[in-house]
Amino acid sequence: MKKTFFFFLVLYFIAFAYLYHYEAKKQQESQISEKVLPSDDTYIDENDPLNDYPEAEYSKNYFTDVHYKIDEYYDRTCPKQAAASYIHVNITYPQIHLTGNEKVANLINTKLKKLSLIDKLESRTTYDINATVIYFKKNFVSILFEGNLMNCDDSHNYTWFDTLNVNIKDGHQYKLEELFDTKTLSQLHRKIKEHLNAKFPNTDIKDFSLDEADLFKNFTISDESVTIYFSMYQIGAASYGSMKITLPFKDLTVKAVNQHI
Repeated sequence: MKKTFFFFLVLYFIAFAYLYHYEAKKQQESQISEKVLPSDDTYIDENDPLNDYPEAEYSKNYFTDVHYKIDEYYDRTCPKQAAASYIHVNITYPQIHLTGNEKVANLINTKLKKLSLIDKLESRTTYDINATVIYFKKNFVSILFEGNLMNCDDSHNYTWFDTLNVNIKDGHQYKLEELFDTKTLSQLHRKIKEHLNAKFPNTDIKDFSLDEADLFKNFTISDESVTIYFSMYQIGAASYGSMKITLPFKDLTVKAVNQHI
């Protein structure tokens, strides 16, 4: 009887020890998984932009959005039965925060605010402008502005793109020719022209010169590709609208942008 009692007592303690160890291990694993999961309050040392965080979380810790809105109203000064007599303004643009580098932050934020047109709004005009952080890695940020406006005197709306590609250490704004060599730029020109000719056959766009510098002023970069943006009227009639063309690096002579980024 005593042996049986002693046996079950030992078995009880073994089972208890096993369950205690199992629960402790489970709780520890849970705590570890919570630490490595990204969250809104993920800590980033803003003095060291080289931290290798996921891009979405990384940009979230550096940028806040500014919203400006004027609710829709009827403008009686517009021509009778004008399509755009109902006016509204809806603008969103980012502002960057760089602890310890406020001078550069102010420089970048001034450029971002200027691109939002918020200080140059015209009366009797509807504005829809939105900016997106397309790419943010190490010291380089690529931001896209998409705009749409219509004055109540106009027969149709106007759409456009603006971009900002900037170094967050010194505020330098990059041009496309600073990031790619001459050979790659030549490839970009050729491939874009091929794309446009295929999309708009038998039109005057075939004879359009892509050598004008301002045609390539709006672009964004990612790890895999470069995207060129064309605003309305930039490469043809209004019927062409605005468009973007993405070219993968694997189709070019480069595998990534150069050492500036």
